Amino acid sequence: MGHLAYIRLAGLVCFLSLASVCSAEVIQESLIAETLPIYTTVDDPALHVTSADGTFDSVVKLTISRSNGIVTCTGALLNNGRDILTAAHCLTDERGNLTATGAFVLFQTQYGSDTLSASSFTVHPDWTGNAGAGSDLAIIHLGESAPYGAFGYEIYRGTDEVGQIVTRAGYGLSGTGDTGTALPSGTKRDGLNRYDVLGDVFDGVLDSSPLSGAQLAYDFDNGTVSHDAFEFFGRTLGTRNINDLGLGTDEVMAAPGDSGGPAFINGQIAGVTSFLLRLSNSLGQSSDIDDELNSSFGEFGFDTRVSYFADWIDANFSEPPSFIAGDLNSDGFVGLDDLDLVLNRWNQTLDISSPMGGDATGDSYVGLDDLDIVLNNWGAGTPPLESATVPEPAAWMILFSAASICLLRTKFNISLMQ
Repeated sequence: MGHLAYIRLAGLVCFLSLASVCSAEVIQESLIAETLPIYTTVDDPALHVTSADGTFDSVVKLTISRSNGIVTCTGALLNNGRDILTAAHCLTDERGNLTATGAFVLFQTQYGSDTLSASSFTVHPDWTGNAGAGSDLAIIHLGESAPYGAFGYEIYRGTDEVGQIVTRAGYGLSGTGDTGTALPSGTKRDGLNRYDVLGDVFDGVLDSSPLSGAQLAYDFDNGTVSHDAFEFFGRTLGTRNINDLGLGTDEVMAAPGDSGGPAFINGQIAGVTSFLLRLSNSLGQSSDIDDELNSSFGEFGFDTRVSYFADWIDANFSEPPSFIAGDLNSDGFVGLDDLDLVLNRWNQTLDISSPMGGDATGDSYVGLDDLDIVLNNWGAGTPPLESATVPEPAAWMILFSAASICLLRTKFNISLMQ
């Protein structure tokens, strides 16, 4: 480790929540790296529960089937409405090999909850399974467009992230900075932190050199100098000039289950949650408040820097499906799912124009014109793999044709009476 030999890395945690907790240890002198999966807060975690008001509605919970079990992570919908940006370690083994065999993506929006399935995965080609080295990035491709009310996020393309306050959101474990992770995962929470440095300052501290410019690092402050990680280790890291004691009760730290979750600058995804780090010196002294790697005060967090990988993300967007009139969920087929979208919001005026809301015409109203588009193109395209048969819509046609006639007659009679 050269001139940094007297620093002992006490732990490295990827924010992956595993059904059976998995840990992979890499011992190098007194260095220990272990994997685990949350958001801890300065104050009561209940005050950081995310409301479904549209801001974080496209931050999603991922339940991923892997060859070694089930894991839970977090992701964020990209602005094409078909892709989820997340961390590569959620989908791979410790060597970076893809082990994910399927995934369910839970959307919780102001319009309700919807679960979609993944159709495929793309892992960054430079990912080796070593979070400290970087490139911890992957895209989950959906089999259909995101549900009504889920608007994807743009990615941040600026290079001025260091020093900026970011808003973080995730489904991981929770607790407070004094106790670390003590509450279960599964609740979406959000809060703030500040990017203090590029991950480059940890070169020589981790078991491998970080990819230059590809990571953003922050710490979990409680307003005291003794638990300011960048100040405590400032002589070695060269970070004593940061002078950041935190954001008060708004400050949060990532934890297990937040893996792959987004950090936003101006509503754009600037970082993807990757791993946690606890340092102690040769005397066993540390900025960590409880001497345990558990998302508590005095620990470091690392995000994959999205602007560094912007070209790769752009190049791996899902190809938009060929347009088929009546294919409201963009799964390449006009069938019952599309009819359900119309029926579920029948005779409603929408606050947004969206095919996923049943609005095939784009006039923000769901009615006969939208139904006609679906029925007139019934069976067009290729049925999804899970569809064994293609039901005939004859009964629906008869039912709604009769309803249409009644509706027209009613309107006609009203006109005559006036």
